Amino acid sequence: MSKKENIITIVLFFGFILGFLIAFIVKPDIKFSDNENRYLEQQPKASFADVKSGEFMEGWEDYVSDQFPLRDSFMMVGARCKNYIGIKDINGVFLGADGHLLSVMDRNAINHERVVKNIDIINSFLNKVDADAAFMLVPDAVLMYENKLPKGVDIKWERKLLMDIRTGISDATLIVPENEMIKTDEQLYYYTDHHWTGYGAQAAYKEYCNQLGITEKEAALSVVSEEFYGSLYSKVLFCEKADEIVLDESKKDIKIVKDGENGYLYDYDILNKKDKYLLFQGGNYGLVEIEGIGEGTLLVLKDSFANSFVPFLTENYEKIVMVDLRYYMGSVTALCEKEAALSHDLRHRLRCSAAGLHRQLDLPRLRSVPGH
Repeated sequence: MSKKENIITIVLFFGFILGFLIAFIVKPDIKFSDNENRYLEQQPKASFADVKSGEFMEGWEDYVSDQFPLRDSFMMVGARCKNYIGIKDINGVFLGADGHLLSVMDRNAINHERVVKNIDIINSFLNKVDADAAFMLVPDAVLMYENKLPKGVDIKWERKLLMDIRTGISDATLIVPENEMIKTDEQLYYYTDHHWTGYGAQAAYKEYCNQLGITEKEAALSVVSEEFYGSLYSKVLFCEKADEIVLDESKKDIKIVKDGENGYLYDYDILNKKDKYLLFQGGNYGLVEIEGIGEGTLLVLKDSFANSFVPFLTENYEKIVMVDLRYYMGSVTALCEKEAALSHDLRHRLRCSAAGLHRQLDLPRLRSVPGH
């Protein structure tokens, strides 16, 4: 290489670095990343104590990483390059077969003592409540799509954990959604998200009806979006295909009350946003009350998996009360007693759902509520 070519290479290299430095300085900071569905680090304020402890530099590194120009584009290119050379684990998300993005729990992060304690808490709660009870533990997508995982990924321990939790629950009818899920050829879980699809939730509804002797109501599912990029996509910013969202639109006019505010079973405005799974009830709330057209009252202790499951039950129950223990600050026992007093001659059923194993049955609100 000639001296002139060397100079041009050096100039281009430093010009590239200088260009990114200028871009970093002049571009406004981004507060929220729609792609990653999280708030980004903002410029830290310097103080003598933070500089001395090193916290300022750590904060500055996070800030630079989050606000780097063309960050999303670099992440997308990086994920594609890793996939091309055969690297299938990106930020804890596996690039599975047929376009599936799959997340496997960190085995070392499971607190088995906490699991046992929470099983005891649930059993104690069920013993205190005078109601029929059903318990549904929804398997992770990897347990249903094990054949889509890269070779060598061990999930046998996760399957055993699921079975151990199920066998530990007493005084409740056990709902095993896989019994019906394996019978359908439809997509059970989203390609880009950890939640189940409308088809997966519908299969669980069928099993729920089978186990509890409830008449299954037919539901025609239709596509309302073909551009859903879920939580797993947010971690890698790469996917082979976007997801469809399907639901029963005949229930779109069903009214709900979520933490005291009026709304509808489906919030169609969410379809204009990135996290389209929030379409179901508009997201997660501490207390959601739904008007049904059936008989009796159903109390659902839930996480976000129930949001797309519960619409199928609106024709079976007159009222559905959904409680998310992550946000509800009241007494669930008192709520049960209140609903029983309001509709004393109706059938009451309590369904406990710890869907997906994502919190290892971590029910902190249940533990901290007085009277539980």
